[in-house]
Amino acid sequence: MDCSYLSLINVMKVFICVPVCISSVLLSAFGETVPPNGSTDPSHVEKPVRCYQGSCWYLGPYFQFVPECVDGNCQCYAPNYNKITCLPCVGSCFIRKYEDDFSSVHAKPLDSSPFGSGILYSCVGKGGHQGDVHVLGVNEVYGQRHTSPPTAEAMNVSISSSSSLTRPIILVLTNYEPVNWILDVQPHLNIRKVILIAQYPDLSSVTTVSGVSQSLVVEKWPRSTPRGFGSDIGGGKTAEMLAILTEEFGGITSFAGIYQTESWELNLPSVCHEIYPKVAEATTHSTPAMPGTAVQTEPTPSYEVEPISCLDNSCWHVGPPLQFNASCVKGHCECNAPYYNKISCLPSVGSCKIRSLEINSGDLYARPSLFPLQPYTVYSCIGEGSTSADVHVIGVHEGSTKTQPPTASRIYVSISSTTGVRSVVFVLTNHEPVEWRLTYPPHLNIAKVILISHYPELSSVTTEFGESHTWTVEKRPSDAPGGYGTDREGGNTVGMLVDLTEEFGGVTSFAGTYKANYWFFNLTAIGDDVTPTT
Repeated sequence: MDCSYLSLINVMKVFICVPVCISSVLLSAFGETVPPNGSTDPSHVEKPVRCYQGSCWYLGPYFQFVPECVDGNCQCYAPNYNKITCLPCVGSCFIRKYEDDFSSVHAKPLDSSPFGSGILYSCVGKGGHQGDVHVLGVNEVYGQRHTSPPTAEAMNVSISSSSSLTRPIILVLTNYEPVNWILDVQPHLNIRKVILIAQYPDLSSVTTVSGVSQSLVVEKWPRSTPRGFGSDIGGGKTAEMLAILTEEFGGITSFAGIYQTESWELNLPSVCHEIYPKVAEATTHSTPAMPGTAVQTEPTPSYEVEPISCLDNSCWHVGPPLQFNASCVKGHCECNAPYYNKISCLPSVGSCKIRSLEINSGDLYARPSLFPLQPYTVYSCIGEGSTSADVHVIGVHEGSTKTQPPTASRIYVSISSTTGVRSVVFVLTNHEPVEWRLTYPPHLNIAKVILISHYPELSSVTTEFGESHTWTVEKRPSDAPGGYGTDREGGNTVGMLVDLTEEFGGVTSFAGTYKANYWFFNLTAIGDDVTPTT
């Protein structure tokens, strides 16, 4: 897709922003062309990418850019790339390149090279719903020795802000060669966490300079996570990385990347933030209780539930009649079977009341990713859990590929947590074969992993790099009930949740989607004091 600039609909939204953002919206609304990143500097003209002997093969894999040579210039038609520059363009982050003069850029690379710092790639976007997401990327430290095995070099980063930023900061650091990132952070800046995306995560690290009291929560994402320093021509997956971060946090506040440098000066920019409308008030209705308990009065979700319309005064399309017992009432289907919400027909077992959420919802603690980006729904609940352990369920129908005969797709699950007091039971469920790869902090106390699959002999669970672990994998029979959140297409999420609730006393969380190749699971976001989903 092309990178489209701000449109008239933006004027209808409410913003808290600095003047440059306001001017961008107004200029766009009246038909003026506004360069990306809020700049109105007409001297900054993006140069097209020239063809080579009538071809664009040198850009990289065809499927990544989908380029065509048109009038001597390459045009990129792949999603998340600018058509003219072939630079990443994800959400409101329109990456541009700067050569030597970085005076107008929020992040400045510093090194002692007599030839200058090279090309800097940068964007300023609108940010995410969870905080301000700032990304710094390099291939390597300037002058880094390429040894075998690789060894890390230090990269100093000075982080400041000329304004009083009240939103939490999520700092993303990405590198190919091993890097020891050393941060010097102004005391008033609230860095919620640091995400490290590296080719060698075990050889890379993030620390603070001596004298900085701020403690850091560092998440090391899997080695297989896409990464890049701004331009993907000739290698790199910046666009894919930004797409995953946008799915995870709702947007990118800033990006700055360069092939190599010695250090960074990062002056955090002020950006626009949308104010989303409040959700509706809640009402109540009854829902089936667990066996042996009284019927519960379940609050109607405070989010808007989309009713299922009847088809020809029938609800045959909801699912098997014996499973849902759905009837057509005033043009909408109502599900009357136990453990299903009457309006949404989604599972409602004990305190786990599943609702459907879009991928950019701020209520998600577990986010799937699938690239190339495709629109899909996440089914999620937070329950009261068990008294003995936290029981977390992740479900998919399949991974990124489906073959005949069936073969396993790989799904990476990156688990973050700042606490590890209670033991954890993970339940992983899939219909098509999946090879689950887990990454988690060493303090997390995983008691066991339960695998529920239609093809248990073709599915497996291990750590990302095959490291040793103390937890066991318990494979349930192929006929054990399983599902990814909605049972309308043949799953049995309800049966699985009933079995787990009877076995453990409750489910702490559930997250599922039809298809994924990554999951980012933030256990800290659930916490012990979070009220169950209603």
